[in-house]
Amino acid sequence: MRFLITLTFLLLSLEVFSFADVYYVRGNAFKTREGLKEPLRKGLRIQSLDKITVESNSLVILSFDNTSKLKIDENSTLVFDKSDFEEEGDTGPHYIIDLLKGSTLMKFNKGANETIVLKNNKIALGVRGTTFFFGESDGDSYAHVKDGSVDVFKEDFDHENIKSGQGIVVEKGQLTKPTEYEWGKNLDWSLDKGAKTTKFQKEEFRRKRKSEIQKKIKKQRSRRKKILKSKLRKRVEKHREMKRKMKGKVKDIKKRKAQKMGLEAEGNSKKNTKVTPQEFRKKLRKRMKRGRRRN
Repeated sequence: MRFLITLTFLLLSLEVFSFADVYYVRGNAFKTREGLKEPLRKGLRIQSLDKITVESNSLVILSFDNTSKLKIDENSTLVFDKSDFEEEGDTGPHYIIDLLKGSTLMKFNKGANETIVLKNNKIALGVRGTTFFFGESDGDSYAHVKDGSVDVFKEDFDHENIKSGQGIVVEKGQLTKPTEYEWGKNLDWSLDKGAKTTKFQKEEFRRKRKSEIQKKIKKQRSRRKKILKSKLRKRVEKHREMKRKMKGKVKDIKKRKAQKMGLEAEGNSKKNTKVTPQEFRKKLRKRMKRGRRRN
């Protein structure tokens, strides 16, 4: 009885922590677990905490139980892990793939219950059913979606949703807005046996990608400046309109006060009809002079 319980526990542990099988290997690639390095071969099972290293001019494709596939490019290293986090309504396990360096491409089936998060030290990608690319080069991170959508999160909680045909770049710590990129369309998206690398790390591809991204970023910044100028212009106009209204209100108040004091506020204001003491004296003198002349 004790033997059966132990065997059942071991089988459940293997089921929970198993990730995928090696589907295709070309060149030199290794699995490292607890300090033990083992060459990858077709059919080898990949489990939690396994570290996969793919050397130069090499390629690895992993196949998941739900027929999803993961292509690992040359000069890439990643580690598999399992997360205890589960969202409400989910029935499948939640896996984390930590990309330490290089690039990878994945087709994750929409019908699968699993949730996979791909991450590096800058961003994390939440995946639920899509075909997408994720990689890093020269300290910057790149992601591009072929089908479906992917949620991208930064450590500072900056968030973007990448839709089909769009990509993002984290350049110098700044997350760009999702944009359509030619470099993403020109990746090698094949996942069958005999597939080629994504071309992401090729020098010519890298130069074209950098040039396109710089132009896109410049265009986005220019558009952002125009939007800010437009908003500022609207605020200035609104402020001027408020000032005009305030002046109109002040004029109305002055007009009502003038009317109350018996003064005419329309056109040129008339002189005050009240007689000042000086005018009263002048008039008195004139009357006195007239009286003397008559006498």
